[in-house]
Amino acid sequence: MEFVGYVVKINNCYYRSQINGDYMICKSFDEAMKITAIRYARKIAGEIGGVVKQVYVSDEKINEYKGE
Repeated sequence: MEFVGYVVKINNCYYRSQINGDYMICKSFDEAMKITAIRYARKIAGEIGGVVKQVYVSDEKINEYKGE
């Protein structure tokens, strides 16, 4: 397992981006922004009422992405 980053989850949605001060959310985990800094993830979660979730990827998926 390899640590990828953090996502901010809001009910059954995820934080995607921030454009002109507006927060964009999505329903798909794959579209969610993977945040590498815990402080930033906590800041976003606090502002939009979400929770921070850690994201890990299995070795099998890592090899799949690397083409091994």
